[in-house]
Amino acid sequence: DLLSLLFPSIKLPFDFFIAICPRLQPRIFTISSSPSLHPREIHLTVACVQRRTIDGNLRKGVCSKYLQSFRNSPGKICRLFTSPSCFRIPPKPAFPLILIAAGTGISPMRSLLLERSFQKHVKHLPVGPNMLFFGCRDRNLDFLYGEVFEDLRNDGTLTYLEVAFSREDPGNRVYVQNLLSKNAALLWHLIDSGNGYICICGQEKMGQDVMKALVDIFMSYGSMQASTANTYLEKMHSNGRLVHEFWG
Repeated sequence: DLLSLLFPSIKLPFDFFIAICPRLQPRIFTISSSPSLHPREIHLTVACVQRRTIDGNLRKGVCSKYLQSFRNSPGKICRLFTSPSCFRIPPKPAFPLILIAAGTGISPMRSLLLERSFQKHVKHLPVGPNMLFFGCRDRNLDFLYGEVFEDLRNDGTLTYLEVAFSREDPGNRVYVQNLLSKNAALLWHLIDSGNGYICICGQEKMGQDVMKALVDIFMSYGSMQASTANTYLEKMHSNGRLVHEFWG
């Protein structure tokens, strides 16, 4: 883009251009399906990237465009590799599970909730409360898996569902961290008294706002100083009761 717009006179041989380009990095996606419900399938949540460059050309994401091409190409083969995920359901089914996500960060939350549903309805285990706090822009545009979560709420798997639609009311934008503050007393009870587990997934800015909201809840309802609340959060992380994945 820079060469074509600012230095159009440069004639760069294609082989030289390829030689100086950095190696294309792998794209990492968190699996959004349950291994118990779909042992021979992998479900992914992928945002198809598309944007206009400064010179007006349309650019599409390398990986997301490639994956999108599979929709009309049955039998096409894609090379994949797996790596360990930080997200896990609680070691005991009765422990509460608190899920916090925005955008495509909802992917692992779908997987965890489907796994908890399998525990509850197939294995008939005493599954504890499941809370989902999800942030997106508009319910008609990017409320990803909305019908799935409604079904999980109706069958008793999803105990609490709170969604922040940040663009529906421009004068009063609500984000996922605001939902945490709204449910602060219940969250503190599930975390402190119920030995609850927390999973967070989304962009870096959202993640930091959520972490701050949790510290504020610990300070208000746990009667802690800021340093003690941060230590409490760090201890949850070191014990595996708080896991997160941030990007961007």
